[in-house]
Amino acid sequence: MARKRLILMVGSELRGREHLAALKALGCDVELVDGALDALLALRREKPRLAVVDLALPHAEAWELVRALRLDPVSAGIPVAVVAAGPDEAREALGLGAACAAVRPVTPEGLAKLARRAIGPEISTPPPARRA
Repeated sequence: MARKRLILMVGSELRGREHLAALKALGCDVELVDGALDALLALRREKPRLAVVDLALPHAEAWELVRALRLDPVSAGIPVAVVAAGPDEAREALGLGAACAAVRPVTPEGLAKLARRAIGPEISTPPPARRA
């Protein structure tokens, strides 16, 4: 069964308990992958609601992943949020089609805000409780 609120975190340094808890508080499941190839394979298994790409991946790999996510028909509709080292890198990612960007350091609250900005208001409301 597909998870409607899945966030794919790619190569992110934002793997701390507090960062993951901030996304889970939005009602999201989080899948962590280490690199571009793992991200593309994960996208084939299950379509996430958002991909967060840390541009701290090996440089060419991160940029090629952002391009590939925008050009591939399977992932073109998935918003991509990036975590950048600085404002110039963030602007460049936005120019490649990223939905939004944050500049390091990113707090847990900043990561949740980035997710809400990329996905929209429906993520601000926790999903309805499941019945047993």
